[in-house]
Amino acid sequence: MAKVGFAFNMRRCVACKTCQVACKDKNNLNGNHFFRRAITLPSISSGSVKNFSAACCHCENPACVDGCEAGAMRKNEDGTVTNDLGRCTGCGACAWNCPYGAPKLHAIEGVSRKCDACADQRKLGKKPACVQACPTFALDFGDLSELEKEWGSDVTRHPPIANNSTTNPSILIKY
Repeated sequence: MAKVGFAFNMRRCVACKTCQVACKDKNNLNGNHFFRRAITLPSISSGSVKNFSAACCHCENPACVDGCEAGAMRKNEDGTVTNDLGRCTGCGACAWNCPYGAPKLHAIEGVSRKCDACADQRKLGKKPACVQACPTFALDFGDLSELEKEWGSDVTRHPPIANNSTTNPSILIKY
């Protein structure tokens, strides 16, 4: 089975936060709870800024899965990382272990929740809500080998929010 993941073009992103709002709306998230965050990062060397849309990187070696003693976090055959809310004890170990800040302990529900790349929509042949909503086409999702061919050789798998080579994130980024 093909391994899937996100692709993000920092050159196209205008930090409109449409991806963030679409994700929040689709997942019925309240208050300050986000699965995807559109953030602006200052570049110290150039004085400019770059925008990044951050969510679960659906890592090849997910630290959240390794840290979850309840077995609630799991890596699926397609490469996505999901959590079983019925097994989650709310200990927060997944959140502490993830270098990208993807799993969040929900204070009201008492469980950890995170991006599942809109598994329900993907079963219907659709892209995740964040990808569908992006007006500049800065965000995509699909078979990583196909995305790599489409997006070119100048992509990296190192998100600007953390550099953790042990997790091998399943995201392609064009700086």
